[in-house]
Amino acid sequence: MAITVLRTTRTTGRLRMAGGLCCLLPGLLSITTFTHAASGDLAPVEDISQRPGGAKSAARLAAQPPVLPIEARVEQLERTLQNQSLVELLTQLQALQQEVQRLQGMVEEQGHVLEGVKNRQRDLYLDIDRRMGNLERQGVAGGGQGALNASAPPAVPVTPALAEAADPAQEQALYQEAFTHLKEARYEQAIAAFKDYLGQYPNGKFLDNAHYWLGESYYATRQFDPARQHFGKVEANRDSAKRADAMLKLGYSHYEIKEWEQARALFEALITQYPGTTAERLAKKRLQDMTQAGH
Repeated sequence: MAITVLRTTRTTGRLRMAGGLCCLLPGLLSITTFTHAASGDLAPVEDISQRPGGAKSAARLAAQPPVLPIEARVEQLERTLQNQSLVELLTQLQALQQEVQRLQGMVEEQGHVLEGVKNRQRDLYLDIDRRMGNLERQGVAGGGQGALNASAPPAVPVTPALAEAADPAQEQALYQEAFTHLKEARYEQAIAAFKDYLGQYPNGKFLDNAHYWLGESYYATRQFDPARQHFGKVEANRDSAKRADAMLKLGYSHYEIKEWEQARALFEALITQYPGTTAERLAKKRLQDMTQAGH
């Protein structure tokens, strides 16, 4: 009985193994077929560019950038950041260049203004030199009693009491001292000396000259308000031979403090009233400068 059961069990196991082999057989056949195909001739590769519209597809594929590794991407990002920094630096450089150009324009403008001041100062010195030459030629520096220059004003009449009290030599010496300070460009001393003269000789024979040169001394030190006062005193005397020069310098004084209308009115009146004079020529030049400057 035991032998029969054992044989039955062995038979059942063999049958099960046979069934399992039968199930595995199709899979083995598939693997064999695949292996044969892989080891045999490969299937032909199809060129997609030969398909309709394939050329465009192939071109698009070729145009696509290759996928870069992570290191290359990092390097590319760094280069991009560096390029942005360079752009910012270039922008800052351009801004600095514009600022430098603006400052250069301001410097040029100030240089033009300074050149105008120098020209006006030169006109003043030339005028003083011309007048000094006239004075020297007429013997004032030597203590003569004649007129101070070609345009010297007539002596102002004085009362008999003043005439008796005044010492012509002392008056001449005091006036000459002030004038010497002016010739040597000691303007503060000249101002003090001319004021001293006017205080002692309010009706002296050098009255207009003293006012005029006192105005010149103030003008040379850019004290334009007192300069206008003394030039104005001479300009108010229509009989004064120094009136044309006083009108010119009075106009200059208004010009320096930017009183354009007053300056223009004086220059135009001078040109009309004193044609052919040096003062008229200088007034025309200053009017031309004012017109060019838009004043």
